[in-house]
Amino acid sequence: MQCTNNSTAAAPNERRPSFFALIGLFGLVLLIGLLLSRLGLFRANFAVNGSIGFFSALVIGLVAASSSCMAVSGGLLLATAAKFNEHRLKTGRSISRLAPVLLFVAGRVLSYAVLAASSA
Repeated sequence: MQCTNNSTAAAPNERRPSFFALIGLFGLVLLIGLLLSRLGLFRANFAVNGSIGFFSALVIGLVAASSSCMAVSGGLLLATAAKFNEHRLKTGRSISRLAPVLLFVAGRVLSYAVLAASSA
């Protein structure tokens, strides 16, 4: 018995950005950093024992938090949502497709709140 996959997966080079798009994004990030540095909002020249500006700490914290959150929780959320929607696809309601995402986010917020309350 032969197993076939009828999903319409995109070709590998259609899903990935081109080299020039990545270079453009890299240049945009550098340009934004230079502009924020010139405005005094982002100081990139700090030592380990030196002081760091509030905006610099905020940007570094947001980038680190969002990237680690996507890396750790993203795959789990996608797998859970895909399995849930595979079983619930017959309902046809679009709001029911958001149920796994809302439950996942609510569970994370609740667990963080419980952990914070128990450590206080």
